[in-house]
Amino acid sequence: MGLAVTMVVLALLAMLTGAFMTLNASNFALLGRSSEMSRAQMAAFSGLQYARMRLEANTAWGRVTPMGAAPFPGGAARVDLPGKLTVYEDGYCVVGIMPEIDAHFEIYFQPDPSHTTVTAHGRYDDASIAGTPSNPAAWNRSWAPTRESRSLLNSSPVEPPLPPTADLRGVVAGNCNLLITGWASGTSTQLDVTLGNLQVVDAPLMSEGTMAVELSSPSTGQFNVTSVDPSIKAKVRARGDLLAPASAHMLFGDGTVANAGSAVSSTNVLFNPTINVTTDANGAVSSVTSAGSPVVVGDGVNDAAEAATARTDMKGDVLPNANQAEVPDVTPSQLKSPAAAPLTLNGGLYHFVDDHTVNYWNDTTHDPVADPTGFSATYTDEIRDGSGNLLARLVEGRMLIPNGANVEASGPTRVSGDLAVGYDPATNTLPSGGDARMTIHGTLEVKGETVGAGTIVAEANGADVGALKLTGKSAMSASPDSGIALYAEGPISITGVKAPAVQVLAMDHEIFAGAISKLPNGFAEFSGWYPKGIAEWINWVETPPSNTPKYWAGGADDHSLGEPKLRDMLVDNFVSAKLPLLLDQYPIATSDPNVKNKLGAMIDDFTGASSTGQSDGAGVSLGRYIRIREFLRAAQLDPSPAAVQAAYDHWMDLHDQVIKDEVNGLIVSQMDSYAQKAAPDMLDTYLLGPNPGDTSLNPNDVEFKGLVYSRTSFIVNPNGNRFLSQGAVLSRGALVIKNAREVRTTYNPLFLTSLFSYQGGVGKVEQRFWSLR
Repeated sequence: MGLAVTMVVLALLAMLTGAFMTLNASNFALLGRSSEMSRAQMAAFSGLQYARMRLEANTAWGRVTPMGAAPFPGGAARVDLPGKLTVYEDGYCVVGIMPEIDAHFEIYFQPDPSHTTVTAHGRYDDASIAGTPSNPAAWNRSWAPTRESRSLLNSSPVEPPLPPTADLRGVVAGNCNLLITGWASGTSTQLDVTLGNLQVVDAPLMSEGTMAVELSSPSTGQFNVTSVDPSIKAKVRARGDLLAPASAHMLFGDGTVANAGSAVSSTNVLFNPTINVTTDANGAVSSVTSAGSPVVVGDGVNDAAEAATARTDMKGDVLPNANQAEVPDVTPSQLKSPAAAPLTLNGGLYHFVDDHTVNYWNDTTHDPVADPTGFSATYTDEIRDGSGNLLARLVEGRMLIPNGANVEASGPTRVSGDLAVGYDPATNTLPSGGDARMTIHGTLEVKGETVGAGTIVAEANGADVGALKLTGKSAMSASPDSGIALYAEGPISITGVKAPAVQVLAMDHEIFAGAISKLPNGFAEFSGWYPKGIAEWINWVETPPSNTPKYWAGGADDHSLGEPKLRDMLVDNFVSAKLPLLLDQYPIATSDPNVKNKLGAMIDDFTGASSTGQSDGAGVSLGRYIRIREFLRAAQLDPSPAAVQAAYDHWMDLHDQVIKDEVNGLIVSQMDSYAQKAAPDMLDTYLLGPNPGDTSLNPNDVEFKGLVYSRTSFIVNPNGNRFLSQGAVLSRGALVIKNAREVRTTYNPLFLTSLFSYQGGVGKVEQRFWSLR
């Protein structure tokens, strides 16, 4: 009986065991595949770490040229750790063999934009790699467009993105999309990662104090915040109150996408304030109030209805009471600096007495206009130290700090002219990759433009707080792929020139395009003005450098066929086709006989044109057109006989140098405006395209490309003009934009990464996006 019971029990156990095995066979298989999947994932993440290491050593790693050249020509074992890891970089492929876990990873870079189907350019088949892991010559290739990696990590800010395809996401400048496959025992996984250059900041405007933006015309102005990096939303951040224009006049992005950005404050976000700013003797912002009173908690956006209205208007979020605005603690040592040994420039006042000469006083507070005597030295063409080292070139009212130089001013310094850093001392132009540093032990004051590529640092020196005080048309980078950094331990203040705006007519667009097209190689010459550099355009001389010929604005008269100048180029069919359009803008000449007669005399005086019905001949020159336009403008404003006669005498005097200079200035200023509008396209594309709807251009804007960093406060007053910035403006205190017709701030990380010391072939990358499938 015992034996019988035992056998029955054993039979039952065998039945149960069989049933268990049958029911869980799929689970055991899944467990095996789980091990294989785990090893495949380990291999894929190892490939990611390898790629990050290579990209941080060389941002061009894996970059396929526009011609499709292989990034790894020749093929070789890049890493060989026997029994642990061997990495082959061959053609367009990177393969890592990992014997310890019987797995491998592969990264395959897109051969060219057309996704070539040539098998020789394809990726390696995983099975053939696993079959002979130590013999790359035996691996088979195939074309797999869904597994192509693409990189623009080392591209310039103006380089176009790689557009998305049916299989791949798009890639913008400064980013790299890696599709890394891991494989183990027949199981594969794919890691999809977007890497970008490590960003010190992630917003175009950041303040640890109050941030205030005031429009000179609150009913028509605009405050626009954008980001060129699609992985980073446009935003403005303040640890104090954020005072902004009415939400209907603030916009994130281009207005086509909802939730495109955010306005962030640790306290209030207040729209439509009337801003009052108080500054101290150093230009530091000491207080910011709204409508004359301090802002208190509860003044800003407080409920869901207010936030919803603002989100609809701005295409962005409103985030008050959000502690997300800490400005990073940047030191001058983190900013890019040339390797050259520092050279000492005497602190003091450098006052331009002509385009190539400065008088020097060691007292920066001296008034050289009231007392032009008593200077300690005079420098012509250049400034050198006692050892003969070149410190600066003096060119056309500019103090040029040479490219690669590391200049230290021994004390507070003031320049009554433009300051340009990073320029080639032989050509006086900004080279690609220009870089220089100017360090001032004290305050730097510039009564002009501040342009170039590199870094300007103002350090505290005893009682001197180390401020930057800039006054001029603009403070901007003259090259879009190498911005300029302004760093001050004290406050930074920028004041725009309060100059009359250039009055631009819609018809001017066609007239300027026609004049340029008449120049030999005109558009070929002019297309490089912007974005390469408005500086070349603004600071002309009559005799162009022999190595970079240009067709300058100034002419001998209004027309000289033997001397091609922009001002002399002809406007065809002026009387029949263009004059009626001009009279539509200034109809005074159709109703006032006196103005009409004066206008006829101005036209008839020029050979080949006639207001009496004769043949237009060659037409009216651009310089003559500007004279006629300005005469009609003046007559329209004041048609009294005395005023009309004065305007006629002024604009009719063809031989007075002052009037020539005035005409030249109008042409230069208007072309400056067109060049800004053209960016980042070429000027010919812009001018030969359709007439723009917005012709109210103003060349007196304050524009900056790069990094602005103050450890105290920042204030800019464009004096009714625009404030335009690309990069980031950071303040450890208050940040104020006051009296601006328009504010456009763009977060452009490439203007920032190029300014930090880890750039220049070695960088840091950060993960923007990843998925595993």
